[in-house]
Amino acid sequence: MTTHLIHRNTGRLRPWLRVALGAALLTGCTELPADDAPLDTSDTSQDAIVLLGNIYQNGTLVSFDEVTAVTGLALANVVGLTACDRSALYAVEQQSSGPPFYITSYALWFSNSGGQAWTKQSALGKGPELACDHAQLATLDSSKRLWVAPLQANGTVGAWAQAPTSVQVDRIQGGDGTIYGVKVVASGKDVYVASNKAAAAPLAWTGPIANVGAVQVTGTGATATGSDSAAVGNSLAWSRRAFALEANGTVSTNSGLLAGSNGWAWLDTGSERYTTLTAAGPDLLYGIQVKAGVKHLGRIRIEETSCFDGVDNDADGLRDGEDPACTVPVASNYCATHATGNYCADRFQPATFLDQANQNAALIHCAGGVATSVTPGVCVRNPAFSNADSLASLAALTPAEPAGTGHYCNVHWPDGTWGFNWLGATPCVTLLASKPGGTIVRAGLYSTTGVNHVFAACSNGWVGPAGSVGVAPLQAVDAAVGHTTNRCILSVSMASLPVFDRMFSAAHELPLPRTTNPFVHNQASVSLAQFGNGQSGTSAGVDRFGLDVGAREAAYDHPIDEGRPLYAVSGGVVITNGSRVRDVSIFGCGGTPNQGELYVKYAVGTDPTYQESFVVYYAHVRKRLVVDGQTVKAGQILGYVGASGCTGGYAHLHSGVMRLSNTNAHTAAAPEAGYHVAFAANGDPTGTNTGGLNSIDPLGWANGNAFDPWGYNEWAAATSYGFTGKGAWSIALFKPGQTFHYP
Repeated sequence: MTTHLIHRNTGRLRPWLRVALGAALLTGCTELPADDAPLDTSDTSQDAIVLLGNIYQNGTLVSFDEVTAVTGLALANVVGLTACDRSALYAVEQQSSGPPFYITSYALWFSNSGGQAWTKQSALGKGPELACDHAQLATLDSSKRLWVAPLQANGTVGAWAQAPTSVQVDRIQGGDGTIYGVKVVASGKDVYVASNKAAAAPLAWTGPIANVGAVQVTGTGATATGSDSAAVGNSLAWSRRAFALEANGTVSTNSGLLAGSNGWAWLDTGSERYTTLTAAGPDLLYGIQVKAGVKHLGRIRIEETSCFDGVDNDADGLRDGEDPACTVPVASNYCATHATGNYCADRFQPATFLDQANQNAALIHCAGGVATSVTPGVCVRNPAFSNADSLASLAALTPAEPAGTGHYCNVHWPDGTWGFNWLGATPCVTLLASKPGGTIVRAGLYSTTGVNHVFAACSNGWVGPAGSVGVAPLQAVDAAVGHTTNRCILSVSMASLPVFDRMFSAAHELPLPRTTNPFVHNQASVSLAQFGNGQSGTSAGVDRFGLDVGAREAAYDHPIDEGRPLYAVSGGVVITNGSRVRDVSIFGCGGTPNQGELYVKYAVGTDPTYQESFVVYYAHVRKRLVVDGQTVKAGQILGYVGASGCTGGYAHLHSGVMRLSNTNAHTAAAPEAGYHVAFAANGDPTGTNTGGLNSIDPLGWANGNAFDPWGYNEWAAATSYGFTGKGAWSIALFKPGQTFHYP
């Protein structure tokens, strides 16, 4: 096969790359994006996806792959295809036929390997039309009625149910967690949308959101316009880009269709022609193509290759130097005219980066006119020498203690005696100097002007919790316990430590009546009477207002549209194994098997002895922009909201906060264990460690009639009280105006 490079200014064809199937090495091939399965061009086995060719057009590289070994599915009988994510595909197979033009049934097939291995589903299809919105499949029957079937994490399709909608569209397609419909009208074709924005919401058409009339017809070197609107016959894909299959089998693209734009550009497919098209992302499509009368499964990839045109060529939301594919080329272009040394990224990136002021999130080392390394982090310009920039240390990014805070310290000695001090800047130094052999079991911050909560757990009992302003509760609890060999642990928690900036833009949160899942406490039976408000009985789930909820959610769920940015709330660091894709199919929840997650550690205070520390957990992250061990600064974009993993099929952010300082994670033999808790995300992709035992409510516990149950995470069965769990006091962490909405 010969692939050609098409020059739009001349229209001439030029031989460029000749590749035989099964070749051991392909010249001129480019790597797949980092979040896609890599092509192993050295693999000559039958199940390898082999790169057939690349075509540059308008600064954008379009690569055409072919799935060379399709097992289980007879491509000759495929009449419909849809992508649910980058690797999960469903296909409709014409299963049998009777008299001419009479189709008796359709079969459904599923692939989670990018189309290589297929499994037949027990459910039959309703028709050749097929679309996916993460949580469910949709199809049209012979009467153009819309039907939907729920999806399980393992790809199993549930029973079909007719959707309650009166609009009858002619074609459907899926993309970005949304199903689109195309209806032929006199002026062209109306585009409708149906999306499951809330759990278990019925699927129904709304719109039309756009009308598409005349489109550009390309593929033969000639340019013309027509009125058949063929480009939306099998199209509509992604929030940042729509794709279209033209009547002659070539592909068009539109980056503004959903905003009402009717401007289509073309992707020259060379000799490739498609009969079915589906989009798995703004830069990835699958399609059925016919060659010499035989159907093949192909893949189209669009990559960022023009790193200097100010255009988001691959439609992933990242332009030029913002895109990881362009980091080294852009840096090397800068290094070509600069001396050997280290340079902050904002010296050659635009002032506006990722739609905000340049984040300056990398240090480039130039040597011999090229970029030899690109190190992510928070870069600091050297005012004296442009080639001596450096990365900021984590200590430099950690915010200082806010005004109105003091230090407290609790020390144990081997003989069982103990000390507690809140005076001066270094109370631990004072206590340790008073008697040899002391060990710090608690140390941290308290508010000199605000509310503090104090609890004392001693070998002979407990006192508290006491909550009042300033040092009063510290003094009260210290005076209430006997100062003997009773090994008292005094835990202090400020009610408010406003140090966090916004986690996401408030303008992007969807206008639902409340967050989908509230922050709740769920342990063994909890007495509701403890929460006041006339409640009685017990519950295994209590939300932050003391109401009986019944299901654990050690975090908040924020309904936010897919593709919205997530921000670092302060200066911090992505922890080890803190940026991962975890397989959550073992939980049997609706959604895609792989769930994007981020764990970022933040601290307050520059003195490590009294530093308060937290980990913020971001789940359902569609695209990560940070790596493990990378330092971040407040307001830096960490990634984008997605609908991946256990989402129920609708995009949202699941955010939890784990407190690592001054928790209850101690035993009688190791009382100091709860001073600073070590926390790491489980590196096992199937691991379930999300820090639930030391989760806190970052808005502060709202029920004023009783204690914060997270501070008492486990209970002593004999007394119904205890201080033995890993819980920690919840604390209000957001600055004024930076918190999220909760009714």
